[in-house]
Amino acid sequence: MMKQSHNTSHQKRYGQYFSGNKVAELLSALLPSSRLYSSAIDPMVGVGDLLLPAIQKVQPNSNVVGVEIDAPIAEQCAQRLSSARIIKGDSFCSKQIIIPGGWDLVITNPPYVRYQLQKDEHSVIPSSAKIRHNLCKQISTMQHLSAPDKAFFLKLAQNYSGLSDMAVPSWLLCASLLSNKGVLAIVVPEAWLNREYAAPIRYMLLKCFDNIVVARDVGTCWFENALVRTCLVVAERSNTVTFNEGLKKNIYQIDLGANLVGATSLIENMYFEGHCNYAAIVELLLWKMNVSGNGYTAHSYDATSAFSDLISIAKYAKWTAQEERSAVTSNSVLPAELTKIIGSRNHPDYVSLSDLGITCGQGLRTGANDFFYMEIVSEESQFYIVRGKSWCKQLQSFSVKKNNIIKVVQNRSNVDGLVVVPAELGFGVLRISNEIRATDRASCSRKKFSEIRVLSDALTGYIGAGETYVDSRGRHFKEYSAVSPNEKKDDSGFTSYWYMLPSFTKRHLPDLCVTRINSMLMYGKEASNRKQEIDRQHYTIPNQRPKDKHCGKI
Repeated sequence: MMKQSHNTSHQKRYGQYFSGNKVAELLSALLPSSRLYSSAIDPMVGVGDLLLPAIQKVQPNSNVVGVEIDAPIAEQCAQRLSSARIIKGDSFCSKQIIIPGGWDLVITNPPYVRYQLQKDEHSVIPSSAKIRHNLCKQISTMQHLSAPDKAFFLKLAQNYSGLSDMAVPSWLLCASLLSNKGVLAIVVPEAWLNREYAAPIRYMLLKCFDNIVVARDVGTCWFENALVRTCLVVAERSNTVTFNEGLKKNIYQIDLGANLVGATSLIENMYFEGHCNYAAIVELLLWKMNVSGNGYTAHSYDATSAFSDLISIAKYAKWTAQEERSAVTSNSVLPAELTKIIGSRNHPDYVSLSDLGITCGQGLRTGANDFFYMEIVSEESQFYIVRGKSWCKQLQSFSVKKNNIIKVVQNRSNVDGLVVVPAELGFGVLRISNEIRATDRASCSRKKFSEIRVLSDALTGYIGAGETYVDSRGRHFKEYSAVSPNEKKDDSGFTSYWYMLPSFTKRHLPDLCVTRINSMLMYGKEASNRKQEIDRQHYTIPNQRPKDKHCGKI
């Protein structure tokens, strides 16, 4: 892996988590072993980690291209890959990546850029709206796509969720670039397997691809500077089929543990049928056996259990073809992990909570809990006396109008027993909608100006303190990636400022709040020991608890 010379904020802004030699060699090993490719492209090439080993599987004198938006990185890549043509530009609008017949191999590690960072029209990284527009325009110009396929990809591009990270449109671009029987090889966050915003990708994969192989990093060890698990996906472009036909396909999944990693390979210690390292995984893919080895498991799953949530999502999604919505069954399907435990014996049709009209969510995510949450010290007729977090030392306690505070269950320690009484809750979240600081009036939108009032001196002081505070990483609250999108503008000025949370929805104010069952404050050391035991058993414990001003019995 080439050394990254840019700073952390630059890396985060560009989504630069370079693949490195080990990830690149593993992805290359997952490619069909007997095939030579007539053309290859990496539309988000970075320093060329993935393209370098892939070139070994391309026929001599073939068309090999890499595209990189960051000029210094593109220059590094060009120096490293002399046999490839490296284009400095944006793949979502570069006409040089559109070729007759499509590409034989598309291999890439898309930038992992959160949607909150895709909002500045003047940034090198385009806004999310611009990315969508450019993606649709690219698909429209692809002559190798049949009319139905072009319409299919355009519908996905026009209707994927605005909450998607940049990997989702990157998936769609790469898939649409492929020729028939072309191979897609991609490095993506594990979130694509279960996040609702990535559901159109799973839908596309089942309809348009065969021979789908997924390799998962179950030890979170492949990327030193990324905190999310990673998947490698390899699949072959096929004729587009109906969704119901796609659900009959199988997905071969290989889970790779941290103990397989060696000095030169992510699977240096992997053994299968007398083979080791890359030879072992090539042999495994040849037979596609269900097997457990020394730190790895491999299993062929039917699509309905591998993507158990996809059926219920696709039935109502805008990106699903109208004729397919009525054809999709409404029965819920058990996830593959549960199916392995229960077995293949007959079991009844399961009913999900959504089938009963119950929607589950994780509650409010402010992006800066230390600013937006505060302790309620006492209560008066029209006011709460509140205290901020430890960062706000200059304001020990101050008065806030009740309409600016919503009482919440912030964490498990707020709950005494099994019932929450709203009147007894001692914490609140700051809600400011039609009030601004006097100093912000000059920058306020003319359309918004007539609706707003001026905030109290106490809240004005609190917000001012929040603007000057710098955390341990050198950031202000308003610079947090999930806080900065709170600022919105029209042609005449701001319609919303960073200290204004978006409007609350029903998931933020649920009818029932279920807290996590374990807490460090429940039984002291006993709870701590129990938590460690749970963690060792790999239970998934959410980082954010639901928050609610009206909580029922748990």
